[in-house]
Amino acid sequence: MPPRRTPGAAELVVAELLDSRRHVAWLQRAWGAERCTLHASIEDSGMAQGGGALAGVLGLAARENGELAETASRWALPALQRSVERANRDLRLDMASREQAMEDLLALSGQRN
Repeated sequence: MPPRRTPGAAELVVAELLDSRRHVAWLQRAWGAERCTLHASIEDSGMAQGGGALAGVLGLAARENGELAETASRWALPALQRSVERANRDLRLDMASREQAMEDLLALSGQRN
């Protein structure tokens, strides 16, 4: 649990894309941070999988030092966050579908718990 702070007394720095934007917003409120800065690596395996082609294009657009220009990152990170959220949602739906199929198979075999 974060310490109690005076609102506006902290800046939150997030070092990777989380599963959802709401998680970042919750952290910012919990810490009472006035500002929140997000740093993410487009080379991160989770980013590459969740970001798909957009992560690849951004990798090509990076400067020599591997960073995106500020203007590119302002539109790219929200787009990448949405891609990661969609990938996570699809994964959850796939897992729920597989679980339902397993329950159906167990019910047919008479071994349902």
